Amino acid sequence: MYKSSSIHESGSDSKIGILLANLGTPDAPTTKAVKPYLRQFLSDTRVIEPPPPKWIWQLILNIVILNLRPRRSAKLYKSVWDTHGKGSPLLSISKMQKKAISSELERRLPGKFIVALGMCYGNPSMASALCELEAQGCNKILVLPLESILDFIKDKKYRNTLFDPNTTPLEVAQIIQSHSFSFILKPNPCSIMKACKNITELKGSKSAHIRDGVALTKFLFWLENEVEENSIDEITIENKLLEFRKENKELKSLSFSTIAGAASNGAIVHYKANKKTNKILKSGDILLLDSGGQYLDGTTDVTRTVPVFYKNNINEEIKDRYTRVLKGHIAIASSIFPKGTKGSDLDPLARKFLLDIGLNYSHGTGHGVGSFLGVHEGPQNISPM
Repeated sequence: MYKSSSIHESGSDSKIGILLANLGTPDAPTTKAVKPYLRQFLSDTRVIEPPPPKWIWQLILNIVILNLRPRRSAKLYKSVWDTHGKGSPLLSISKMQKKAISSELERRLPGKFIVALGMCYGNPSMASALCELEAQGCNKILVLPLESILDFIKDKKYRNTLFDPNTTPLEVAQIIQSHSFSFILKPNPCSIMKACKNITELKGSKSAHIRDGVALTKFLFWLENEVEENSIDEITIENKLLEFRKENKELKSLSFSTIAGAASNGAIVHYKANKKTNKILKSGDILLLDSGGQYLDGTTDVTRTVPVFYKNNINEEIKDRYTRVLKGHIAIASSIFPKGTKGSDLDPLARKFLLDIGLNYSHGTGHGVGSFLGVHEGPQNISPM
């Protein structure tokens, strides 16, 4: 549908539209709302098999069906409708999918994609979704039908299907179980193969981290030596770090949306600065910088916590917590452990010095990273679970 391009190519400011296409739903579980929805749905000749002559079907539809069925259908819709504000289950789930896809695309490729939701029947309509993408400046559109997996599995008539119960969405799992002769529940075999890096991937990861580290070092030098106090904010930090990364022509994209959290914002897990939360960096603040890049030979995810405009004015509490976290990091990095040790066995080493004074963090300690793939990849991780 479209050709992917690197962020260095001309026209990189143009956006790609992602149209999530779903079947449709009435606006409300009432006879009045269901009637126009059914009229639109049942007027589509692709829905009726085999399609009768159009004039005969329109008579049947308008005289019989639309006078009897809306009331019955409205009762069925009402039985599954969310009365606490979310409304139609199909629309609610589609909106959640849209939000999740938007967030993930923004994390991996900031500013490159706009996601819109369109229903074949009902609202939001396909026309309104296309207008939304056009208004946002999209010059290419990729259509993702949310219902296509059902037809795909039905058509294939797989005799044996394997799926991972830990990562397969419940709805997809139910479709597989309903339309396969038999199925096997096992971990995705690709996960272990991706997790066990080969020699080429290991070399690539080191090379990617070296060139990415150069960009980060240049940025930290700029922050410490060329920036005046109280003159920059978190969003400026994000943009400036991207400038330094772009100096390397091998950069394909960010591996996720940069997290630049000053002072209290640095304590927010997966924080993303916006116009309302954007803090100006002040002397004595701690800046949390979590960022990474995608290169053909590797993916990076690097976190640094640094004092800004330092004038010997970091308070003792911050120094103590910083030191305890650093001790935990060193304990993990220097640990020697036998084969078969799990990440959950190592995790307490990172938390010990915080737990000593009754503190902890509600977050994992470490995770796997792909090779020019996902910045979060399992099954390997260091966490309590």
